[in-house]
Amino acid sequence: MLISDMIEWNARRYPAKTAVVYEDRRISFAELNKRGNSLANGLRDLGVKKGDRVAVLADTCYQYVEILLANPKAGIITVPLNYRFVPQELAYVLTNCEAQTIILGDDFKSTFESTRPYLKGATNIITIGEPSPGMISYDELISSSPTDKPSVEVNEDDIVYIIYTGGTTAFPKGVMRTHKSMIAGAVANIIGHKLRHDDVCLLPVPPFHIALIYLLVTYIYSGCTTVLHKWNPQDFLRLVETERVTFVGLVPTMIRALVNLPELRKYDFSSLCRIPYSSAPMPEALLKLAMSIFGNKFDQVYAMTEFCPISLLPAETLELELARGKKDILLSCGKEYINIESRVVDEDGNDVAPGKIGELIVRGDGIMSGYWNSPEETAKSLKGGYLHTGDIARVDEDGYIYIVDRAKDMIITGGENIFCPEVENVLSHHPAVLEVAVIGIPDDKWGEAVKALIILRPEITATEQEIIEFCRPRMADYKRPKSVDFYKEFPRTPMGKVSKKDLKEKYWIGHARRIH
Repeated sequence: MLISDMIEWNARRYPAKTAVVYEDRRISFAELNKRGNSLANGLRDLGVKKGDRVAVLADTCYQYVEILLANPKAGIITVPLNYRFVPQELAYVLTNCEAQTIILGDDFKSTFESTRPYLKGATNIITIGEPSPGMISYDELISSSPTDKPSVEVNEDDIVYIIYTGGTTAFPKGVMRTHKSMIAGAVANIIGHKLRHDDVCLLPVPPFHIALIYLLVTYIYSGCTTVLHKWNPQDFLRLVETERVTFVGLVPTMIRALVNLPELRKYDFSSLCRIPYSSAPMPEALLKLAMSIFGNKFDQVYAMTEFCPISLLPAETLELELARGKKDILLSCGKEYINIESRVVDEDGNDVAPGKIGELIVRGDGIMSGYWNSPEETAKSLKGGYLHTGDIARVDEDGYIYIVDRAKDMIITGGENIFCPEVENVLSHHPAVLEVAVIGIPDDKWGEAVKALIILRPEITATEQEIIEFCRPRMADYKRPKSVDFYKEFPRTPMGKVSKKDLKEKYWIGHARRIH
């Protein structure tokens, strides 16, 4: 099955049903299908061919949904751009994916212009809103293009999205996802969360994030109504009340903001049936507090950009296991979704015994095809047909998975992945920095915070604020260190490498696991 099939299928089954809600705009499944056809045909008339990359730099809007669902109709690959990136980061992604067509949200024209000096050039610049000279109007492109289905041969193994995630080197990596992998994830979500076509689903996640794309495909596949939302706790609760939202995916940072909102009880959120959460572990105390307010409606999901979803701990299973005295279930991310195989292995790839730790590896139809233009990284991550997650885990006698640490040099803050080498690469260019190590430390609000540990060059000084400000124009704000500690020397392994395990230890005292 293709992503285009599910849109056309629901346009036939529920033509008048509301597919997408954004602010005052409501789009039916029939209209969504027609507008998608027009967009795909319009792009083809501009010379965009099957397999070409179209990058999107925009905030939440109904047009973003149209782009994500329309491009697959013509075999065009969509590259969502993280609007938090600074110009150099955006330029790297645009150059790496070789996008010759860029769709801009109205608020991002100046951002794009600051990126231009770093680009080799782009053929088509399409704007949502009033176009600037030399740019193409998104609305005019749709209104002037035919509404019939594009005559392009597309198959389930074609790449549909390239989603850039932080790299284990100094640069982001483009994760390639196919129709098949996205549909497999949607089916797993539908079965795992018991979605129904009459559910009303709220999407408060940034549009460039894998969670939004996966959930969007899931909701459209199910024939649900999708309500788009730019995250704000009060507006979120207002939408839940007015739209009678039944299903919403959140990250722990959002849940924390909701439970700490003084006016929370003023809103009627009784329509909510399920609240899956992912992107970071939920602290036990926060989960218990959220359950006391919203009820036992929280499904924990473990997922990655490279493979989504992987495991699930449904709310009813949590309740059952707690009732039978399995208190550590609160630290588990559950068991594999349907049609997914997971293993915990040692350094030689051998399965470890229940209770022992090793790296979690997974396989199934939801797996990525690889990293764009990165054959070596692809081979390393997909060794033996399994995705090597880089997460250290154990599995208990009942088959529940527990993530206890990360093998990858990565931090998760507010649901965003940050790969430490990216930040270290920037900091190493500061004239006062002799050596740097970046680690994640516990943070009550964001889960983890970025901390830079620095050895200064002899006879050169720098302050914490100077180091942080140095990063401001060079990386997205969420990647910047929130604090800096200065060291005279770092602990090292027998091979002379900096031992981040030892560096992290003092910051994680009192925590059972090295993720938060």
